[in-house]
Amino acid sequence: MSLMTDYLQAGFKVLPLQSNKKIPFTTETFTNGFKSATNDIQALKEHWVNYPESNLGIRVGEDTGLIVLDIDVHEVDGYKTLSAIEKVHEPLPNTLEVATPTGGKHYYFKLPEGIQIERQINQFAGIDILTNGYVVAPPSSIDGKKYEIVNGSLNEIAIFPTWFLKVFDTKKMNELPVKPFFTVGKKYTGAFLDELVAGCAKGGRNDWIMRQISKMLNLGADLTTIYKLILVVNENFFDEPLPIDEINATFKSRIKKHTSGGGNQ
Repeated sequence: MSLMTDYLQAGFKVLPLQSNKKIPFTTETFTNGFKSATNDIQALKEHWVNYPESNLGIRVGEDTGLIVLDIDVHEVDGYKTLSAIEKVHEPLPNTLEVATPTGGKHYYFKLPEGIQIERQINQFAGIDILTNGYVVAPPSSIDGKKYEIVNGSLNEIAIFPTWFLKVFDTKKMNELPVKPFFTVGKKYTGAFLDELVAGCAKGGRNDWIMRQISKMLNLGADLTTIYKLILVVNENFFDEPLPIDEINATFKSRIKKHTSGGGNQ
């Protein structure tokens, strides 16, 4: 609770996440995924009184002025990529750093004034730039392993370095001497997951859902899995979620076509 208060005093917007997970917690107060993030301390305190085991998320993006450099070590060591980039340019400025349960790290930065940065997912091996949505924050934990502040403070968050923006302007593989640490292209499943998270604007949501169901059927996903993923996307990644009965009707229509031999769209 004290960290949550610190976040609010630093100007952050906070949202509750499900216990031991990274998924937004849905209640009567928090109904719209990460877009429910708030600085209403009373609403947040009431939630944590009722659900004390909740994890905690912080809203990032243009309306908050906060972005996060996410270093991952799952498939590729993002620290090696960062080290290679820093050798070409300069070290990252001192800022708030949070260690993640899987050995990665979140570097918190302020968005430079007058600059817009689109979300960058794996543009460089093992490095994402989170500019829209939310980030899991301390004192959250996954499987007993905590997110922990390991450097800096909430009151001393650096401005995202302009030289890093130039890295993205010149990210062609043959233009940078750090080529061994960069990845080109993306596997189909990775691109598909990115498409799910990108969501859909208000117009055409039903057609979008039909297409995604078709793709998941092609991947061999279980019907229960497909339905749950569509609900998660609808709740968290649509500009305006569809009513659940409309989701159900679209889902049943597409599955009926598939099971009756209508094929995939």
